[in-house]
Amino acid sequence: MEYPPFKERKISRFGIGTVQFGLDYGINNKTGQVPYSDVLSIFETALENGVNFIDTSRVYGTSEETIGKALREIGAVDDFILCTKLDISENYHEKSDETVRGEVQDSLRQSLEALRIDTIPVYLLHRPEHRTFRDGLIWDYLKEASTKDMIGRLGVSIADGPSEAIECFEDPALEAIQIPYNVFDARWDKAGVLKVASERGIAVFNRSSYLKGLLLMEMDEVPEQVTE
Repeated sequence: MEYPPFKERKISRFGIGTVQFGLDYGINNKTGQVPYSDVLSIFETALENGVNFIDTSRVYGTSEETIGKALREIGAVDDFILCTKLDISENYHEKSDETVRGEVQDSLRQSLEALRIDTIPVYLLHRPEHRTFRDGLIWDYLKEASTKDMIGRLGVSIADGPSEAIECFEDPALEAIQIPYNVFDARWDKAGVLKVASERGIAVFNRSSYLKGLLLMEMDEVPEQVTE
């Protein structure tokens, strides 16, 4: 297993995506939400094979709660680097500064409680626009939380394309990004996103490597709306 450095810690090249721990998710998902007994087996197998990164989010149903419970049960809380993401209301832009800050505070607190940890090693905004909203209202709150050891490393989950990542790179507080990267998507390489991130010591976490399972499906199993 390769372990690229991430600040003072080493993080495994491979990680565990956990949306199916909390939701029935994925185009190629034929079995629904992962049973709790299987979650325990997955984490135990990951430990045996040197995988130490887990990605989740407040919006992944009961995923955080499942992870927190499972890691406690197998005594492996300190063996994994956890990454989760902010969850605030869709119409946050219509609300007052105080209300938005309250939602951010609640989301962070709920993640800490669900995961049963004191510090979230990697915390990401779920949308890039959250970073610049009202001159950094959300971002500034999370930066303050990081100084109080509630957050280890702060970053952004990129929603659409390289331009969003490049814009985020201008922020000196950025320490990580997550991008939807797969073998057929060359945009990130062409735009120099991976190169710049490496030069600046910004961690890049990949999601949707198999397009929610689409790239592993037989053609006759692919949903009609995808092939049209």
